[in-house]
Amino acid sequence: MSVLDLLVITLLATEPAAQLARADSAYFAGQDEAARRAYREVLARDPRSVRANHRLGLLLSRVGRLDSALVLIARARELEPRDPGLLLDEARLLGWAGRLNASIADYHTLLSLDPDDSDARQGLERAQHAQRPRVELDYSVSEDSDHNVNGSRTVTTSFAIADGVRGLLSGGSLAASDPARDASRTFGEAGLEAARGRAQLTLAGGTRWLDPAGAASRSLSTYRASMNVRASRQLSVGAGFAHSPLDETAALIGSGLEVDELNASIDAEPGARLSLSAGGGAAWLSDGNRRTSVLIAVMHPLARLGSFGVLGRVLAYERSGVGYFSPDRFALAEARTVLAHSRGAWTGRLNASVGSQQVGAEAATQLAWRVTGDVQCAWAPLHRIVASVGASNSAASSTTGAYRYLTAALGLRLGL
Repeated sequence: MSVLDLLVITLLATEPAAQLARADSAYFAGQDEAARRAYREVLARDPRSVRANHRLGLLLSRVGRLDSALVLIARARELEPRDPGLLLDEARLLGWAGRLNASIADYHTLLSLDPDDSDARQGLERAQHAQRPRVELDYSVSEDSDHNVNGSRTVTTSFAIADGVRGLLSGGSLAASDPARDASRTFGEAGLEAARGRAQLTLAGGTRWLDPAGAASRSLSTYRASMNVRASRQLSVGAGFAHSPLDETAALIGSGLEVDELNASIDAEPGARLSLSAGGGAAWLSDGNRRTSVLIAVMHPLARLGSFGVLGRVLAYERSGVGYFSPDRFALAEARTVLAHSRGAWTGRLNASVGSQQVGAEAATQLAWRVTGDVQCAWAPLHRIVASVGASNSAASSTTGAYRYLTAALGLRLGL
């Protein structure tokens, strides 16, 4: 083969058509990173390539870069305005980005071109459902081995304010008792939830009215903020802050304690069949005490049955507090599984774990177990009812140090 032949072959291999073919090959092989690089090379030579703009936009959407993806899809649509596939993908990405009004407009355009387009009709229904107000009604009861008995009622509603912004309103009450006293708590809260691209921000504030029997009632302002970012297809991170009273039991409602909490979390999928969750935080109590905590969990799917994995948690208080669970160290290690089965509108789920816990740095380890079951009926996209029961002897969620507790709950979700 002559030098001239080699030169011709090299030139042909670098032509946009050959580059586009290599990009398409990587795209259909699921090699997303290689495909992104190849499509960028195509666009560097030919910015008007409809296919490269379109598919690079889809690839960027998979890693949460929705704003960049929409720019590329819009460019492809300008070059090929009559392509319904481009319009459908733009409508979907606009919906994922929380820009529901624009998404709905695109779906209406598609249906005006083809009233029988089932993908457009289903997408329109999903976008319209996402805009509808929602109401959640929850009732729960619990009792622990220290005979703390609680009954809680909560009403929450959310509603669209603008593209990507929803308003939140909630209110409820708690009736609490123990062998020595009764108490009640009432609360109201308003907030906003804003989503844009890969980020979601929640801000809320309200008031709690605490009424311990035989003591003076008081009210307290509460507030919270959280931010979650989908950094990539396999990684999301979050952080939050909250200020509230410590008021989970009758004794704590009358304690006058308040807490400021700061937390951070990370969720990752390092492998195709593995998920990792980790988090940590610190809390400062109004009595001068401080709490730190760390948690890590690894889960693996069980075919179509659910998942199984392990969890570890450590929390520690700077000193022992009065009237609330405050060990110098609490450690928990457990194996856990989640099993689920669906048939029609019904879904049943079992969440169980067993392991070892240590309550106190010098304490002996002991058995820890937990089991929760729930049944859900979803008869429409936004309509469902959920009933659950649970039992545990783990101190992981205890506020008083009680080791055994029972819970039952009923929840109703409605789209208006």
